[in-house]
Amino acid sequence: MRRNIAISAILVFFMSAFAQNPVFNNPDNRPYWGIRGSFDISIPGDMETNGYKVKMFGQGYGGSVGAVYHLPVFANLFFEPGMSLYYDTYVIDDLYADNGSSDSPQSVDADIRKFGVRMPLTIGYRFDIWENAGISILTGPELTYGFTARVSGDRYKELGLPVNLYTSAGGHKRFNFLWGVGAGLDINRFHISIIGYFGLVNMMHSPITLHENVARVAFGYNF
Repeated sequence: MRRNIAISAILVFFMSAFAQNPVFNNPDNRPYWGIRGSFDISIPGDMETNGYKVKMFGQGYGGSVGAVYHLPVFANLFFEPGMSLYYDTYVIDDLYADNGSSDSPQSVDADIRKFGVRMPLTIGYRFDIWENAGISILTGPELTYGFTARVSGDRYKELGLPVNLYTSAGGHKRFNFLWGVGAGLDINRFHISIIGYFGLVNMMHSPITLHENVARVAFGYNF
């Protein structure tokens, strides 16, 4: 009985200290809007079919621009939905094809250029370690919808391969669902974060599988 009372007293003490400590529960927390721009590194995974893996795509680069809404939930826990337009690329660097006029398949190099909209739904916890500055641990899902996905490459076009990937011939899907993990730093009204997003949805039609991942460095300003 005495042990239970002692444990309860310790818990109450730590909860009270936690609630009064601005590092974990800053009384100045408030909702706000922010603008965000990012530098993206696209990291497509291996294509897989019938148990075989093929590294057909190489990493590429891109960026996005958009806005977020920062909403405090409890103590320094926050929810931050956002919306942005993105332009990302990656490369085809291990494709062999022919148009029926050659004796053997030929190597084809090309660029894939994607444009669309993404909606991150970030959950984070901020530690206000310095005055007017803090570090946040970030995680959460991101929904992505592609408007266009086109292939650029003269040799690719000459062989009659599909230029628009969002067609039955192209075989790519427009919708992606990713999960991100990362960290952020806010100094006064300025923001920087690094998040790795892991694709959870197969971006190709069966029986081929492909997952697209993104590493993102974001910069922003909070109002």
